[in-house]
Amino acid sequence: MDNDSSLREAAVASMAEMFLSSARGAADFAAFEDAAMAAGHSMMAEAMGRALEARDAELSAGRPAGLRLRDLRERTLATEVGDVV
Repeated sequence: MDNDSSLREAAVASMAEMFLSSARGAADFAAFEDAAMAAGHSMMAEAMGRALEARDAELSAGRPAGLRLRDLRERTLATEVGDVV
């Protein structure tokens, strides 16, 4: 996996802002941690879905002439971070 430090830094900074908001409203550290984990997993699942859609578009664009797409349906993948649509 590519490790573009500027993209990673932007993602971390964005998550830190979200987590700060959760920390301010949390009753205790356990509640804060639960909220952070739920938000992190949700964001990762959505990002994975977007990445898979982009990769699918790349593969479809490179499809040899004469081949056609047989089945185009929305699918959901059950992953460790949540459902990826």
